[in-house]
Amino acid sequence: MKQAQVCIVGGGCVGLTLALGLAKADISVVVLDGAPTQALPTDEYGLRVSALSIASQTLLEQLNVWPEIIAQRACAYTHMDVRDADSFGKIAFDNKQLELEHLGHIVENDIIRYALIKELEQQSSATLMFDTQYQQIHQSESDVFITLKSGEPIIAKLLVAADGANSAIRKQFNMALSFKDYDHHALVATVKTKEPHANTARQVFLPTGPLAFLPLSDANTHSIVWSTSPNHCDELLAMDDSSFNKAV
Repeated sequence: MKQAQVCIVGGGCVGLTLALGLAKADISVVVLDGAPTQALPTDEYGLRVSALSIASQTLLEQLNVWPEIIAQRACAYTHMDVRDADSFGKIAFDNKQLELEHLGHIVENDIIRYALIKELEQQSSATLMFDTQYQQIHQSESDVFITLKSGEPIIAKLLVAADGANSAIRKQFNMALSFKDYDHHALVATVKTKEPHANTARQVFLPTGPLAFLPLSDANTHSIVWSTSPNHCDELLAMDDSSFNKAV
């Protein structure tokens, strides 16, 4: 049996950041996640990235994970360029106008998770349990009882559901949810361009939805997020590299 003040279900960036903040405040915490533990970063860029604001950077600095993120791979962006494809609508600004060193960083989610896990492993009040699924959750007036599929029980004072958009915990406890279907899918990919990105985050609003080019650490490599209709997204996914490059 494990006992902790807080049990967090979900080992993504949000759940791990909360866990590390609690552990550094000497609050005992257990993190459960059904996925395998984070693998070491590779030379290949991960498909999912986050744009971290200066406020997010400050939080990660306070948690002592920012140096590891920078040591692995991150790209500071200094310019923003947003356009409407069907009009002259445009907004562009840079860090110098705002008297900032940069506007933020584009970082792969895998690297953020890796840095958080590495720091969490140094905390005596934190327990990480990957490849671990729960079977049942019950609550009393003062405790939450989580039974793992292995049969092992965990007792906590607080349960945090950080298990994603389709949270099973949210469904179990009938938590209210506001939902709106935008009838769009988001396609992500890593692309190289002939011209360098110049540390600029770009976005163009197309009739079918926005296409974003986010700069990565290599001067000619971008992470793109293309929001479009489900049918168009399926067409893009079915293309070979040459046709996809032409579409982009």
